[in-house]
Amino acid sequence: MFSYLRKILCLIMLTISSYEDFKTREVDDRIWLIFSPIGIIITLIEFFLKFIDFSYLILYFISILITTIISIIIYYSKFVGGADSKALISISFLDPINLNENTIHPFTPIIVLMDTLITFLIVPIFLFSYNLYRILNKENIFEGFENEKLYRKIIALFIGYRTKGIKKRFTIPIEDGFGEKREFFFTPLLMLDVEPIENEGEWVSPCLPLIVFVL
Repeated sequence: MFSYLRKILCLIMLTISSYEDFKTREVDDRIWLIFSPIGIIITLIEFFLKFIDFSYLILYFISILITTIISIIIYYSKFVGGADSKALISISFLDPINLNENTIHPFTPIIVLMDTLITFLIVPIFLFSYNLYRILNKENIFEGFENEKLYRKIIALFIGYRTKGIKKRFTIPIEDGFGEKREFFFTPLLMLDVEPIENEGEWVSPCLPLIVFVL
Protein backbone atom coordinates (compact mmCIF):
# COMPACT_ATOMS: atom_id res chain seq x y z
CA MET A 1 0.00 0.00 0.00
CA PHE A 2 2.71 2.46 0.97
CA SER A 3 4.65 1.71 -2.21
CA TYR A 4 1.67 2.73 -4.34
CA LEU A 5 1.07 5.78 -2.16
CA ARG A 6 4.65 6.92 -2.73
CA LYS A 7 4.31 6.63 -6.50
CA ILE A 8 0.95 8.40 -6.54
CA LEU A 9 2.39 11.28 -4.52
CA CYS A 10 5.38 11.48 -6.90
CA LEU A 11 3.03 11.66 -9.86
CA ILE A 12 0.95 14.40 -8.22
CA MET A 13 4.08 16.40 -7.32
CA LEU A 14 5.60 16.06 -10.79
CA THR A 15 2.32 16.83 -12.55
CA ILE A 16 1.91 20.10 -10.65
CA SER A 17 5.56 21.09 -11.10
CA SER A 18 5.55 20.07 -14.77
CA TYR A 19 2.62 22.37 -15.43
CA GLU A 20 4.41 25.30 -13.79
CA ASP A 21 7.69 24.47 -15.54
CA PHE A 22 5.98 24.26 -18.93
CA LYS A 23 4.08 27.50 -18.40
CA THR A 24 6.78 29.74 -16.90
CA ARG A 25 10.01 27.67 -16.73
CA GLU A 26 9.89 28.28 -12.97
CA VAL A 27 8.55 26.11 -10.16
CA ASP A 28 7.34 27.28 -6.75
CA ASP A 29 9.65 25.94 -3.99
CA ARG A 30 6.60 25.30 -1.81
CA ILE A 31 5.88 22.19 -3.90
CA TRP A 32 9.12 20.55 -2.77
CA LEU A 33 8.70 21.82 0.81
CA ILE A 34 5.28 20.19 1.00
CA PHE A 35 5.98 16.80 -0.61
CA SER A 36 9.48 16.05 0.76
CA PRO A 37 8.41 16.01 4.44
CA ILE A 38 5.48 13.78 3.48
CA GLY A 39 8.03 11.25 2.22
CA ILE A 40 9.83 11.32 5.56
CA ILE A 41 6.56 10.89 7.47
CA ILE A 42 5.54 7.89 5.36
CA THR A 43 8.93 6.24 5.93
CA LEU A 44 8.75 6.78 9.69
CA ILE A 45 5.21 5.35 9.79
CA GLU A 46 6.35 2.29 7.83
CA PHE A 47 9.32 1.82 10.16
CA PHE A 48 7.34 2.05 13.38
CA LEU A 49 4.60 -0.21 12.02
CA LYS A 50 7.34 -2.74 11.09
CA PHE A 51 6.52 -2.62 7.38
CA ILE A 52 10.20 -1.87 6.70
CA ASP A 53 13.35 -2.81 8.59
CA PHE A 54 16.46 -0.88 9.55
CA SER A 55 18.35 -1.92 6.41
CA TYR A 56 15.68 -0.23 4.28
CA LEU A 57 16.01 2.88 6.42
CA ILE A 58 19.76 2.94 5.73
CA LEU A 59 19.15 2.61 1.99
CA TYR A 60 16.56 5.39 2.28
CA PHE A 61 19.11 7.86 3.61
CA ILE A 62 21.83 6.64 1.22
CA SER A 63 19.43 7.33 -1.68
CA ILE A 64 18.76 10.85 -0.38
CA LEU A 65 22.49 11.48 0.13
CA ILE A 66 23.58 10.23 -3.31
CA THR A 67 20.74 12.06 -5.08
CA THR A 68 21.47 15.30 -3.24
CA ILE A 69 25.17 15.16 -4.11
CA ILE A 70 24.49 14.43 -7.79
CA SER A 71 21.78 17.11 -7.93
CA ILE A 72 24.09 19.74 -6.44
CA ILE A 73 26.88 18.83 -8.88
CA ILE A 74 24.71 18.99 -12.01
CA TYR A 75 23.05 22.20 -10.78
CA TYR A 76 26.28 24.08 -10.11
CA SER A 77 27.67 22.74 -13.38
CA LYS A 78 24.66 24.52 -14.96
CA PHE A 79 23.52 21.40 -16.79
CA VAL A 80 20.07 21.60 -15.19
CA GLY A 81 18.06 24.26 -13.43
CA GLY A 82 17.36 24.56 -9.73
CA ALA A 83 13.84 23.16 -10.00
CA ASP A 84 15.12 20.06 -11.81
CA SER A 85 17.60 19.34 -9.03
CA LYS A 86 14.96 19.90 -6.34
CA ALA A 87 12.59 17.57 -8.16
CA LEU A 88 15.14 14.73 -8.01
CA ILE A 89 15.84 15.37 -4.33
CA SER A 90 12.11 15.40 -3.57
CA ILE A 91 11.70 12.09 -5.40
CA SER A 92 14.44 10.66 -3.16
CA PHE A 93 12.34 11.59 -0.12
CA LEU A 94 9.07 10.29 -1.56
CA ASP A 95 10.13 7.14 -3.42
CA PRO A 96 13.81 6.48 -2.70
CA ILE A 97 14.13 2.73 -3.25
CA ASN A 98 13.18 0.45 -6.14
CA LEU A 99 13.57 -3.19 -5.08
CA ASN A 100 12.80 -4.60 -8.54
CA GLU A 101 15.26 -7.40 -9.26
CA ASN A 102 15.76 -6.22 -12.85
CA THR A 103 17.34 -2.91 -11.85
CA ILE A 104 21.10 -2.35 -11.75
CA HIS A 105 20.82 -0.47 -8.44
CA PRO A 106 17.93 0.26 -6.06
CA PHE A 107 17.98 4.07 -6.06
CA THR A 108 14.80 5.34 -7.75
CA PRO A 109 15.86 9.00 -8.30
CA ILE A 110 19.03 7.94 -10.15
CA ILE A 111 17.00 5.56 -12.31
CA VAL A 112 14.60 8.43 -13.04
CA LEU A 113 17.50 10.72 -13.93
CA MET A 114 18.99 8.21 -16.37
CA ASP A 115 15.60 7.53 -17.98
CA THR A 116 15.01 11.27 -18.27
CA LEU A 117 18.30 11.79 -20.10
CA ILE A 118 17.50 8.91 -22.46
CA THR A 119 14.03 10.32 -23.16
CA PHE A 120 15.54 13.78 -23.68
CA LEU A 121 17.51 12.41 -26.65
CA ILE A 122 14.37 12.85 -28.74
CA VAL A 123 14.99 16.62 -28.67
CA PRO A 124 18.23 16.73 -30.75
CA ILE A 125 16.71 14.19 -33.13
CA PHE A 126 13.66 16.42 -33.60
CA LEU A 127 15.79 19.57 -34.03
CA PHE A 128 18.00 17.89 -36.63
CA SER A 129 14.93 16.65 -38.54
CA TYR A 130 13.38 20.12 -38.46
CA ASN A 131 16.57 21.81 -39.66
CA LEU A 132 17.07 19.20 -42.37
CA TYR A 133 13.51 19.80 -43.57
CA ARG A 134 14.23 23.53 -43.88
CA ILE A 135 17.47 22.88 -45.77
CA LEU A 136 15.71 20.53 -48.20
CA ASN A 137 13.16 23.30 -48.75
CA LYS A 138 15.95 25.60 -49.96
CA GLU A 139 16.08 27.76 -46.81
CA ASN A 140 19.51 29.26 -46.21
CA ILE A 141 19.54 28.73 -42.46
CA PHE A 142 23.31 29.31 -42.34
CA GLU A 143 23.21 32.73 -44.00
CA GLY A 144 25.85 34.90 -42.32
CA PHE A 145 27.70 31.83 -41.07
CA GLU A 146 29.63 31.14 -44.27
CA ASN A 147 32.95 31.31 -42.40
CA GLU A 148 31.90 28.77 -39.78
CA LYS A 149 33.44 25.30 -39.93
CA LEU A 150 31.29 22.40 -41.12
CA TYR A 151 31.43 20.47 -37.84
CA ARG A 152 30.13 23.51 -35.92
CA LYS A 153 27.23 23.82 -38.34
CA ILE A 154 26.43 20.15 -37.77
CA ILE A 155 26.44 20.70 -33.99
CA ALA A 156 24.05 23.61 -34.45
CA LEU A 157 21.63 21.38 -36.36
CA PHE A 158 21.25 19.13 -33.31
CA ILE A 159 21.04 21.71 -30.52
CA GLY A 160 19.17 24.66 -32.00
CA TYR A 161 17.32 26.25 -34.87
CA ARG A 162 17.15 29.54 -36.70
CA THR A 163 14.11 31.60 -35.77
CA LYS A 164 11.89 33.07 -38.43
CA GLY A 165 11.99 36.61 -37.09
CA ILE A 166 12.91 37.90 -33.64
CA LYS A 167 13.88 35.31 -31.01
CA LYS A 168 11.15 33.25 -29.45
CA ARG A 169 10.22 32.98 -25.77
CA PHE A 170 12.12 30.44 -23.64
CA THR A 171 15.17 30.21 -25.86
CA ILE A 172 18.91 30.52 -25.29
CA PRO A 173 21.15 32.23 -27.90
CA ILE A 174 23.81 30.04 -29.50
CA GLU A 175 25.30 32.69 -31.78
CA ASP A 176 27.38 35.82 -31.46
CA GLY A 177 28.20 38.68 -33.82
CA PHE A 178 26.25 40.77 -36.30
CA GLY A 179 25.57 40.93 -40.02
CA GLU A 180 27.96 38.86 -42.11
CA LYS A 181 30.34 38.12 -39.22
CA ARG A 182 28.18 35.84 -37.16
CA GLU A 183 29.48 32.73 -35.44
CA PHE A 184 28.10 30.03 -33.22
CA PHE A 185 28.62 30.26 -29.49
CA PHE A 186 28.29 26.82 -27.92
CA THR A 187 28.42 26.12 -24.21
CA PRO A 188 27.27 23.19 -22.06
CA LEU A 189 26.11 25.67 -19.44
CA LEU A 190 22.68 27.17 -19.04
CA MET A 191 22.80 30.79 -20.18
CA LEU A 192 19.36 31.95 -19.06
CA ASP A 193 20.70 35.27 -17.80
CA VAL A 194 22.29 36.21 -21.14
CA GLU A 195 20.50 38.81 -23.26
CA PRO A 196 20.54 37.56 -26.86
CA ILE A 197 21.03 39.87 -29.80
CA GLU A 198 17.76 40.84 -31.44
CA ASN A 199 18.70 39.76 -34.96
CA GLU A 200 16.13 38.67 -37.46
CA GLY A 201 16.57 34.93 -37.86
CA GLU A 202 18.73 34.33 -34.78
CA TRP A 203 20.06 30.87 -33.93
CA VAL A 204 18.72 29.76 -30.55
CA SER A 205 18.43 26.62 -28.47
CA PRO A 206 15.06 25.88 -26.84
CA CYS A 207 14.92 26.09 -23.05
CA LEU A 208 12.82 23.01 -22.40
CA PRO A 209 10.89 22.13 -19.22
CA LEU A 210 12.98 19.19 -18.06
CA ILE A 211 10.56 18.24 -15.29
CA VAL A 212 8.05 17.25 -17.99
CA PHE A 213 10.59 14.63 -19.12
CA VAL A 214 11.11 13.57 -15.49
CA LEU A 215 7.34 13.05 -15.20
